[in-house]
Amino acid sequence: MKQNMGKAVYDWDYLSGLSGEGPIVLFEEKLSDAVGGNYAIAMTNATSALLTSLMVGGVGRGDEVILPSYTWPQTLTPVILSGATPVFADIEDHSYSISVESAKKLITKKTKAIIAVHLYGMPADVVALEKLCNDRNCLLICDAAQGFGASQQGKSIGAYGDLVAFSFGRSKLFSVGEGGALICKTRELYEKAVAFSQHPLRVHKNVDDAELRNSVDGISMNFRMHPLIAALANGQITGLLQAGYLGRIRERFVELCSALEILKRPSVLPGLPEGASPSGVCLPLLIRGQSDLDKCREIVSGLGMETYEGGLHSALHLSGTVQKRNFPFLQRDSDNLLFQRHATHRKGSCPNAEKRTSRTQFFVAIN
Repeated sequence: MKQNMGKAVYDWDYLSGLSGEGPIVLFEEKLSDAVGGNYAIAMTNATSALLTSLMVGGVGRGDEVILPSYTWPQTLTPVILSGATPVFADIEDHSYSISVESAKKLITKKTKAIIAVHLYGMPADVVALEKLCNDRNCLLICDAAQGFGASQQGKSIGAYGDLVAFSFGRSKLFSVGEGGALICKTRELYEKAVAFSQHPLRVHKNVDDAELRNSVDGISMNFRMHPLIAALANGQITGLLQAGYLGRIRERFVELCSALEILKRPSVLPGLPEGASPSGVCLPLLIRGQSDLDKCREIVSGLGMETYEGGLHSALHLSGTVQKRNFPFLQRDSDNLLFQRHATHRKGSCPNAEKRTSRTQFFVAIN
């Protein structure tokens, strides 16, 4: 790190990272290996990675994007910015993940993509969603902002989906304060993502498609990660993997879940797809009453962990922005709104998400 700081003083190329060299390319290689993906691009955050995903997927006005109503607003924001119509799928009653059956019922000829969210590090059923998307010829985009370290059927979560967005900000298992990344399944998606999100210097270095490379005229987003963040991330990811921290977190998950299995009225543990292994800084609970809460706290305390209140307190399909189809600070007439109305933008369309957000939600801090 001292050498990296020294280079930042006299090496402007290192400090700016316009072409994605040095610590950035090293981090992308390490991250790709760690999450099981093909092509990695370091970015500013997961939100920018999601917007890039939609853009390179050709998503725009007139298209529909299916996403869960129970997720962070930043999953929705890129959909709105793309001009597509957000279509809200419900979550499973026994989990925090998008319901595959709900998504299946919402697919139309206008559906361009489905966004699956690995919320709280709990993997969505990406095996079933990949099959659904392949059958219906639409993109599977994964919001894995909180999914680093999770896996399904023995494969890291970054191996599933056409495009996968990661975050390394606050409250993440792998955190460097800020930063994110996009994992692309194919070289074609990767090159388009570089062209849309990175500096032209990197485009001319990383894009093999001559037609795409020659079409770049300097007009693009500026979503590149700072080299000093990349240098910090390189040390952090090496420490996580080599020191065995991810393994210890998984062991604590198993220990906690085994201890909580005695509560079956119904179980307070969220359901997971077959073969899924969660990973993260917390475990969400399905508390149904005070008796469950008291017993959970007793068990959790005995393991040296703590419970706390948190979670999402409003379903996205009922938010003011969705109801008005416009950001509250923008002035637009009814003929020039950000996106079209959809039947899922009404109360009752996602009953499980509405029920979940109306209750106090409890989590266990994993340590």
